[in-house]
Amino acid sequence: MQKLFGTDGIRNESSHQFFSSKSLCTFAKALAHFIQLRNPNRKSTVLIGLDGRFSGPNIQDHLVHWLVLNNIQIAFCEYENTKQESSPLAEKMRRLSPETIISTPFLSHMVKKYFDFGIMITASHNPYLHNGLKLFNADGEKLSQEEETEIETLFFNPSQIQPQKNLNLSTNILHRDYVIINDDQLSIYKNKFNLEGIKLLIDCANGGTSFIAPKIFNGKEHIIINNSPNGKNINLNCGSEFSKNISNLILKNNADIGIAFDGDGDRVVFIDEKGKKLSGDQILAICANFFKNQKLLKNNTVVITSMSNYALISFLKKINVNVIITDVGDRNVLYKMKDSNSILGGENSGHFIFKNYCSCGDGILSALIIIDIIKQTKKKLSELASILNLYPQKITNVKVRKKPPLKELHSLQNIIKNGEKQLNEEGRILVRYSGTESICRVLIEGLNEDIIEKYSKLISDEISLLIGE
Repeated sequence: MQKLFGTDGIRNESSHQFFSSKSLCTFAKALAHFIQLRNPNRKSTVLIGLDGRFSGPNIQDHLVHWLVLNNIQIAFCEYENTKQESSPLAEKMRRLSPETIISTPFLSHMVKKYFDFGIMITASHNPYLHNGLKLFNADGEKLSQEEETEIETLFFNPSQIQPQKNLNLSTNILHRDYVIINDDQLSIYKNKFNLEGIKLLIDCANGGTSFIAPKIFNGKEHIIINNSPNGKNINLNCGSEFSKNISNLILKNNADIGIAFDGDGDRVVFIDEKGKKLSGDQILAICANFFKNQKLLKNNTVVITSMSNYALISFLKKINVNVIITDVGDRNVLYKMKDSNSILGGENSGHFIFKNYCSCGDGILSALIIIDIIKQTKKKLSELASILNLYPQKITNVKVRKKPPLKELHSLQNIIKNGEKQLNEEGRILVRYSGTESICRVLIEGLNEDIIEKYSKLISDEISLLIGE
């Protein structure tokens, strides 16, 4: 079957065929049909958000046009005190204004609170030339794989889409509903955690957190950078993918902690007071240890993914915490958390889910919780992170032109088997395709760094030879 969705929604270069007018029309009709099947007796309302990419407003306009013509009501977020003129010119300026930029987790919160469905137009940590869609149900959760397959089936077989009755073709699509982002809406973050007495350095990646983060981290001692999106600077040498850039700033400004969000704010990277980047596994270890000591770790369980360092698994078992390992993707983490009735889960990449608060990865919330742990324990972040000594690990991304089943690449499988023998059960090799990019990831970890380096190169070279760009 043809695929639209990857590990985390739909993502591609904004020039890709999917983002053409014709394709977005078909997708909007398929999506409207999908939504109305779940709410057959009333008009559904969809909240749409942008992370600040240049291509976002155009994608938004096409989706809005066809969703409205298929009996879907549209809503947007706007920050308090934004002028609400209703003229076509004012509406055009509003679409292009950074004042409409929000983060993915904030959209998730608002959908759960007010709406039937959510569409976040974002390509996460990718450069501005990329874009994509993340879809949320009425509970603020990302769609299941089965639901995505249902939409894909409709998209690739548009004859299955039933014509909508009573279409209001005269609907003025410039008339839309707005959620005003004020202190009340931000209460999901504000006033829950004490930020006094700690100096923060925050990198907003010129993306979705650019206007929300300053409203949360508003102390005079906090330094916020890269929060001026212009459509083309999202993730440009900033944010979670370039956390090295703020390490020197932390030392220069004597900050207690560095916080770097990705483009849409569902992922976060932490840098300690010494300028050292921490892995997501270290953050999960800190949270699990603190929650367990505070008797807050429901069902004594943590959900992680196959990309986590084996040292985290060993640590959690050592402190008698149950470990559930699932496939990559914060959606997969959430569904395992729901199955196990647990409240903590995440990925080494920086997605952390605190299910008592949110149904997806939330960078701002994660930062607030880590700050709270620092304050309650009265320990530096580096000291908290020292509880987990990571195994040597190397992750290599190899660009590929196609994605055949890896098990069919026999020469590659032979190299992997030889490497596993060399590691001698003191490590592991994991080779998998990215669900959102044309790359193959090679993860090797163990106690012998020479073997790790050797087989990382051998495997990566073989992938490049067989299916590389």
